[in-house]
Amino acid sequence: MANCSQALPSGCTRKWHYFVTASVAPYFGFLIIFLIYRLVLVLRKADDSDAPRSKLALLRLKLFKDWVSLNAVGGRILAAFAMLFSIGSFSIYIRDTFPKRGVECLNVERCDVYSDPWFIVDVVFNAYFLLYFFLRFFASKDKLVFWVTSSTIADFATIPPIIYALGANQWWLGLRFWRIGDLLSLPILLESFGVVKSRKLLLTLNPFLSLLVLWLLGASVVHLLENTGDPWVDFTNAMPLDYFQAQYFIAVTISTVGYGDLSAETTLGRIFMIVFIVGGLALFASYVPLIVDYIGDRNKYLGSYDPITLRHLVVCGDVTAASMENFLKDFFHEDRDEEGKTTVVFLDLELPSAHLKSILRYYALGAEYFQGSPLSIKDLKRVKLKDAEACIILADNTVSNREEKDSENMMRAVSIKNYKQDMRIVMQVLLQKNKALVQSIPNFDPRQYGDAIICVTELKLSMIAQSCLCPGFSTLLCNIIGIGSYEYSNVNQSENWQDSYFFGCGYEFYMAQLSENFVGMTFPEVAEICFKKWNIVLLAVEDRSSSTSTILLNPSRKEFIVSKGTQGYFLAFDKETAEKASYFSESYSVENDEIQLKSFSRKSQRFFRRAAASSNDAYEDDGDESRQLDVVDDDEKEEKEEEEEKLTPASVGIRLNRSASFYVCDQAQSFEEAILTDGECEYLRHHIVVCVIGDDSSVLIGLKDMLLPMRASNLAVAELKLVVLLGDRSYLEREWESLSSLNDIRIICGSPLVQRDLRRAMVNTCSMCVFLRSSQCETAGQSKDEYLIDKECILGTLNLKSMKFPSGKGAKQGYDIPIITDLAYDSNVQFLDQEDEDNPDAALCESQPFAFGQAISSSIMDSVVSSVYCDRKAMTLLHLLLNTEEIVTEDDEGEDDLDVKSKIIRCRLTQCPIIDPPFDTFADGGLYGDMFTFVLRSRSFLCLGLYRAFGTQRCVITSPPYDYPLRPSDRVFVIKKGK
Repeated sequence: MANCSQALPSGCTRKWHYFVTASVAPYFGFLIIFLIYRLVLVLRKADDSDAPRSKLALLRLKLFKDWVSLNAVGGRILAAFAMLFSIGSFSIYIRDTFPKRGVECLNVERCDVYSDPWFIVDVVFNAYFLLYFFLRFFASKDKLVFWVTSSTIADFATIPPIIYALGANQWWLGLRFWRIGDLLSLPILLESFGVVKSRKLLLTLNPFLSLLVLWLLGASVVHLLENTGDPWVDFTNAMPLDYFQAQYFIAVTISTVGYGDLSAETTLGRIFMIVFIVGGLALFASYVPLIVDYIGDRNKYLGSYDPITLRHLVVCGDVTAASMENFLKDFFHEDRDEEGKTTVVFLDLELPSAHLKSILRYYALGAEYFQGSPLSIKDLKRVKLKDAEACIILADNTVSNREEKDSENMMRAVSIKNYKQDMRIVMQVLLQKNKALVQSIPNFDPRQYGDAIICVTELKLSMIAQSCLCPGFSTLLCNIIGIGSYEYSNVNQSENWQDSYFFGCGYEFYMAQLSENFVGMTFPEVAEICFKKWNIVLLAVEDRSSSTSTILLNPSRKEFIVSKGTQGYFLAFDKETAEKASYFSESYSVENDEIQLKSFSRKSQRFFRRAAASSNDAYEDDGDESRQLDVVDDDEKEEKEEEEEKLTPASVGIRLNRSASFYVCDQAQSFEEAILTDGECEYLRHHIVVCVIGDDSSVLIGLKDMLLPMRASNLAVAELKLVVLLGDRSYLEREWESLSSLNDIRIICGSPLVQRDLRRAMVNTCSMCVFLRSSQCETAGQSKDEYLIDKECILGTLNLKSMKFPSGKGAKQGYDIPIITDLAYDSNVQFLDQEDEDNPDAALCESQPFAFGQAISSSIMDSVVSSVYCDRKAMTLLHLLLNTEEIVTEDDEGEDDLDVKSKIIRCRLTQCPIIDPPFDTFADGGLYGDMFTFVLRSRSFLCLGLYRAFGTQRCVITSPPYDYPLRPSDRVFVIKKGK
C-alpha cells in the first residue's frame, strides 16, 4: 500500500481539532452541568419533576404526546423523516470518502465547501436534525437520560461540525459517519407504523442492525484514521484506503478469518483495532447465531407438511408453550396409542420460541410446526388441511383481552369452514356467551361433523362450583379426564396418601362397545360385573333407541336396558382393560356369598337381600317391573313419597326457571339489598365464601358460570348453600347484573387480602372458601414475569391459612378452613403449601394441594381437548358430571312438553359420609368392593371413589380396588339421582 502524505489544497490550514472540539466541548460541558444539577437535587433531597400546575410542564407533556411519542401520528412522521434524512446524510458521507477522479489520495479536509451541492443538501438534513433535537430535548422529562442516548450522541457528532464548516468555509470528513447509529431505532419505528408485527422478527432485527452499525462504524473509523495519518508525524504516514476496502478489512477481522492482505498502518489505526477486536468480536459472536437461527427458522417453518403418518390433525389459535406441552403430553400418552399413527401439525403466525422448540424436539416423531395463518388459504394448503382428521383451535386463558381472543378464534373457525365445510373443529373459547356465536358459524354442526366447543372459563368455574358442594370433585374429575401412569405400592396396607392417590390417578376415561352377552341386562347389573371382574367402573351408556343418541349417566333399571351395539363409558387403567367389556362371554349370576351377610346389621341384611331379590326378578322376567315393586315395604314407600314431595321447591321466593334446570328468585334483588351488614355477618354458618380479586378495570370472570351449578334443580332446596361474594365493590357491581336473579347470593365489599374483611365473611365457619382472580387490563407498569399473574390468589390463600380465630362450636383455624385456589400456571401450586415436600418440578396432579382438592388450574382444559378429539361424546359426558348439561341461560324458554321431573331427578355427583345409610354397614373395616356392590344393588348409587382423611387433610382416591379397607371417617363420591 502506497504512502499518501496529507498535503492540503493551497489556502487551507488544518482545523480538524476545531471540528472535534465543536462536538466534544458542548456535549461534555452540558453533561457536567446536568450531573452537578442532579447531585444538588440529591443532596437537597428535592424532586426535579414538573409541578402539576406548571404551564411549562403541560406544554412539555403536550409536545411529547403529539410530536415526540411514537404513539402519536405526528411523532411517527417526524421520526420517519429523521430516519430517512439519517440514511441520506450517511450516503453523502460515503460519497465523500472516495477521492476525486484521477487522484490517488483522499483529502479529509478541503476548502470552498459552498461549491459542492451535496454539502448544501447535508446542511439541510442537519438543520432538520437540529430542530428535531431541540423538540425532543424540551419534551424529555429526564434531561440527563436524554443526553446519554445514542441519538443525542449522533446529533453532537454531526450537527456542530456542520455549523462550524459553514462559518469556516472548510470541510472535514470527520465524525459524520456517526449518523448511521440512528438505524438502531428502526425496529421500534417499524412496529409503531405496523409494518412489522412479528415479535420474533423485531427481536431478530435488533442484533442484525446492531451488527450492521458496528461494521459500518468500525469501517468508518479505520478509513478516517488510515487516510489521515498520525498527527505526531505531521500526517506523513497516511495510507490510501478506500471505504469498501475498510469494510472488507473490518469484516474479515471480526469474523476471525483474517486473510492478512490488508492491515492498519498508522499507530492510531492499530490502537483502534485492538479495542475494536475485543468488543466487536464478542458482539459478533453473540449476534450472528441469532440472525442465522432466524433465517434457518424461516426456511424450516415456511415449508409444507409432508405426510409421514396415516393421519394428521392441525392445531392453531393461541399456541403457547404451556398449551402445547399439556396437549401433546396427553395426546401422545401410551394409553391413547396415537404415537406413530397421528402427526400433530401446529400452525401459528409467530416463529417458535426456545421453549417451544425444546418441546417440538421432544415430540419430534409426532409434532411439526409451521409459520402461517389459518386465515390464509395458502397456509391451509401448506399444512394439508383438507386431508386432516380435524382442526383444533386453542385459546390462552391467561390473556386479559378475552373478547378479542375469542373473536380471533371464531374468525379462524370461519376461515377453516370456508376452506372445507365438513372439517371437524374442536374449538376452545374463553367466554360462555360466545358459544352461541360459534354455533352461528356456517357449517359448524356438532351432530353432522362432530364439531365441539370447549368453554375454558365455564368448565373451570363449574368444577369449582361442584367442589364447593362436593369437596375434592375437581381433583376427581381432572384425574378422570387426564391421562397418567404412576407407580404405587400396596395401597391396601399403605398409610401414605401418595400411594392411595397415585393409584387412583391411573384411571382414565375410555369408551368401548358392550358385549352382546350384556344384551337384556340393566345398567347396575353390567356395572357390577365390570367392577367385580376387571375393577373398572361403568359411568354411562349411549342410548340409541331414538333417532338421536343420548348419553345416560348411571341410568336406573327402569331407564335403560342394554341392546346390541350399546357403547359404554368406563373408568379404567388402560384402553385394553376397558375393551374387555366388549369380549365378555360369561352368563351373569348373583353371587350372594361374595359378601358376608352375617357381619351386617339386620336392617342392612334386609336391604341387601331385597336388592338381590329385585335383581333376580328383573333378570328372570325380561324387564317386568311389577315384581320389583312388590318387594318395596311400607318404609320404602314413605321414603319414596317424601322424595317426590321434594321435587317442588318449598322455600318462599324460589322457583324453577322455564327450562327447569335451576332455581331462580321470584323477584330480582338489587345490589344494595344483597350487601350484608356487620350484624348479619355474625350469623353466617356453613356458607360458601368466594373471594374475588379484581377492580373496576378488571375483565369480568363470569361468576354466573360458577353460581348456576350451585342452584341446579336436581339439588334439594335444603342443599342450596348461601354464597357470600367478597371483593371490590366496583367490580362486583358489574358482575351483579347477571347474578341478581339467583337466590341466596350476598355481598361483602372489601378485599380478600385483608384479614378484617375475611373475618367479616366468617371464613372460620364457612364450608368452603374460593379464591378467584380476574385478568387485569394491560398497563404500562405490568410485570413482565408472567408467573406473577397468580400472586394475589397465592398471597390470599397463605394469608387465610395464617389466621387465628377464637375457638367455638363449628369454628376452624385458618389452616383447617377448606380452600380452593384458582391458578393460571401449574408451577405456582408449589407456593400454596409451604410445609409439603412436593417436587417444584412435578406436574400439577402430583402436588399435595391438588391431590387434596385445594387447587385447580386451566391446564386441564388442554387435556379435555385431546379427550374430545378422541371421543366425540366426551364433552356431553363431562357436562353431565359437571351438572351443567341443561344450564344455558336464565331466560331459556321451556318447551311445551317439558318433562320437569326428568330434569329434577337427573343424576349428579355428590359426596356422602360413610357413616350415613346405606354406607354405614361398611364404615368400620368393610371393603370398598362390598360397599360398591351393595349400594349399586340397593339404591342404584354408583361409587367413584373416596375422600379420605390423612392427618388433618383429606385426599382424593379414585376408584380404590375391591379389597380396599374402609374407615369411619371416609366420605364417598357417588353418582345418584337428584333430590
